Amino acid sequence: MRVNMYPNPRFSPDGASTGAWGIDYANDMPGDGTLRPSHSQGFDELHVPELDPGAEYVFSVRSENGRGSVMLVIGERYSSRTVPDGNGMIVLRLTAPATGSQKKNRVVFHNQGVYSQPQLELASTYDAALGGGYPRFFSGDTMPLG
Repeated sequence: MRVNMYPNPRFSPDGASTGAWGIDYANDMPGDGTLRPSHSQGFDELHVPELDPGAEYVFSVRSENGRGSVMLVIGERYSSRTVPDGNGMIVLRLTAPATGSQKKNRVVFHNQGVYSQPQLELASTYDAALGGGYPRFFSGDTMPLG
């Protein structure tokens, strides 16, 4: 079964909105299921949980306006900064390091994007679902945590 490990999959201002460095980004979540980064740094960094060492993960999110970019950080590993494809999707893959601290795991959402439907899952379940014709975002065959 697919499990979304992203702590706030609806970008609810009442849900998880704290960044890896303690900044609260709830004001960038207007309650309509989107994240609209406005932080003066040029991005919002939202915390994600510690993940299984050595496992490969996929983070995907929709850019509603086709702009912005996203980067995934697990431990000391950084994905590339990725822009939306022609359909507004951003998909990142990263393997969790086998050792080291994951206390500052995060997704970096750069300004200009309007993001929705964040999803963090094992690459194996993501690949199996898409290969079987299932939608990218969770539907009846999936279960968000929390």
